[in-house]
Amino acid sequence: MISLKIAPRFLILARALRMANFLLPVSALFYVDKGATIGDLFLIQGTWGVSIFFLEIPSGYIGDIMSRKRVVAFSFFMAVLAFATIALGYGFWALLSAELMLGFSWALYSGTAEAYYHDLLQSRSKQHKLHNKLAKLESYSMLSLTLSTLAGGFLYAWLGTNFCAWLTAGFCLIGFIIICFLPDIKETRRIVSADVNKFQDILNISKFTVRHPEIKWLILFPAFFGALTFVLMWGLQPVMVAKDIPVYVFGFVMGFNMFCRTGWAHFSAILLDKIKLRKTARVLFYILCVGSMASVVVLSIPNILAVYLMLGLMAIASASQMAVEIITNTFIHHRIKSDERSTVLSVKSMICMMMSGALMISLKPMIDGIGMQETFVICALILIGTFISMKKLLKLHIKE
Repeated sequence: MISLKIAPRFLILARALRMANFLLPVSALFYVDKGATIGDLFLIQGTWGVSIFFLEIPSGYIGDIMSRKRVVAFSFFMAVLAFATIALGYGFWALLSAELMLGFSWALYSGTAEAYYHDLLQSRSKQHKLHNKLAKLESYSMLSLTLSTLAGGFLYAWLGTNFCAWLTAGFCLIGFIIICFLPDIKETRRIVSADVNKFQDILNISKFTVRHPEIKWLILFPAFFGALTFVLMWGLQPVMVAKDIPVYVFGFVMGFNMFCRTGWAHFSAILLDKIKLRKTARVLFYILCVGSMASVVVLSIPNILAVYLMLGLMAIASASQMAVEIITNTFIHHRIKSDERSTVLSVKSMICMMMSGALMISLKPMIDGIGMQETFVICALILIGTFISMKKLLKLHIKE
């Protein structure tokens, strides 16, 4: 068994292994290889988000009443099965099944793993350093995703889709084995008497979350922000396909996006410490505006260097979601109790995924019906909701 002192480091390692995805830079291409279309890419990714929406709160509550370590381990195991299905399967339904398993895996992981990480820190009285620790956790995860993304384009060209899928499954399997040897923190488990209706208990925590005067805006701001960054990230590959950019460049562009996510994760704690929430939120919003503008104009630009510049701006803007997630999650952690932590974080993740998933599903008919550029124009209207939620959040003068 791994000791409590070094357990956070091994959780970071397991998370980094889980985040290695060698299929990511060539998602559009491997969908085609597996008998799907570009439109199916958006539809299936949207379904992935919707599946998380329905599973987030139940899975988060499971993480409060059961062993959080075991829930996280099971989420890793589901990821292994999902990537194995991608390697062995073919066609729309195989891909959809795999993405639904990944959605279930992510729902189990998202709130529970962060709560478990907090438990490990709290057991050693390190929870006051949470924003720095979360930044470290996410930056190493994004570094792993960056390196796997850079390698993915080459591995796809040399060894094909199935090799990339099996390699990703293998990394998840190693992460699963590490999680199995981490310590179990039982003190933070929610104690619910046998006569208490668990559905009502979930409902009570959910109501508390969405009605809390501060937490509700700490959820809505990243929900609007994340929905638009999700579109920008998944829009990179279709744009490159439309502009006839060579396949080997896909890995570099997506790798740059992951590198930016690593940077945003690493510097999020520094931004929060140095310029505080108000200025950080405004800077991130302006960057999102620039990225949205780039997505609208990129398809009309004939100059290839200018196209690469616009793709770079889209990548930087979509990656900024990492900083928003870490900062808002930090403030939420300081406003909730240990035995409700997984459920509250899952409510946040559910709302974010609801917005992102619904938007992604709507992209298929919009792209097929009115075109990609017009779709990006419509998606840019989400900036209005992002701005309003940001202003509401900043008016609260949240104590930092």
